[in-house]
Amino acid sequence: MNTADKVIDVLTRADLSRMRAPIMAEAVGLKCRRVLEKKLISEGTCYRELLREERMKRCRDMLGRNPRIDGHGLARKCGYTAAAQLYRAFHAWFNVSLHQVKHCGGDIQGIGIYDKTE
Repeated sequence: MNTADKVIDVLTRADLSRMRAPIMAEAVGLKCRRVLEKKLISEGTCYRELLREERMKRCRDMLGRNPRIDGHGLARKCGYTAAAQLYRAFHAWFNVSLHQVKHCGGDIQGIGIYDKTE
């Protein structure tokens, strides 16, 4: 299992609001944040990107299960301290507002929303 896979494994189970790079380094058995970043860069990624992908996945999954979820609650579960952070990130990810998706029943694919990173 490479370092990126280990990080993804930890992120899928973690409280994302607490998962800073130094904590992640320790969680995957590395000495420090710098070693974590060097290993991830050698694997073609970085911690910030893996964290972003997990946040995006959680947001999409939770909206699919409960499109009426409160914005503040959704933000917390995705690791943000404020709903405004989630709203900005959501628009950057999908090129549409969270409000628009919630009014369409949370179906991101069904209303033609795409992940701009794919």
